[in-house]
Amino acid sequence: MQGNGSHGRIANKIIPLAILFLLIIVDQLTKCYFHQFYNEGNRDAVTVIENFLFWDVSFNTGAAFSLFQGQEWAQILFIALTVVALGAILFYWMYVREKYVFVKYGLAILAAGIIGNFIDRLAFGYVVDFISVKLWYGYFPTFNVADSAITVGVIMFIIHFLFLDAECLFCSKKRREERKARIAAIEGKPSAPETESGKDGK
Repeated sequence: MQGNGSHGRIANKIIPLAILFLLIIVDQLTKCYFHQFYNEGNRDAVTVIENFLFWDVSFNTGAAFSLFQGQEWAQILFIALTVVALGAILFYWMYVREKYVFVKYGLAILAAGIIGNFIDRLAFGYVVDFISVKLWYGYFPTFNVADSAITVGVIMFIIHFLFLDAECLFCSKKRREERKARIAAIEGKPSAPETESGKDGK
């Protein structure tokens, strides 16, 4: 049992990092391909799925999904925000350790997306977008693999705080206590309810 637990802990450290590096590689390879695709004179959108999905290369100097496109102050601001965001992710990664596996995967995916676009900003001064989706109201802002990773990572982070954290907002009191007891067992500490019950036993 101990060996299996040890292997599980190692896997929970390695797999999120593997996902992080894999997503960065996929993001950069796809951007390089479509950057070259555009430079070869292919400027028109390419239909992938009729009336839904298109390859449409654009160079975004704004934020994810082309927000604040063309704003001169955007590049410096987003680079600074990227550094702060990556620092916050690293801090929280170290804080959760073995407590929450789900959010570690979310943080890895989120960090991969942030780093992917950060590489573009440092290298070119803009981000290569190429995925265009047509919805019922019109075209969704063009995006890339990194933008998708950021969205998925943020959603996983929200789910963690709403439903999975020891202090989750949408959990019953009993479920919160169970989560705290499980985390205390992982950390090798007595859970708070057990300690209080031992002191104040009826």
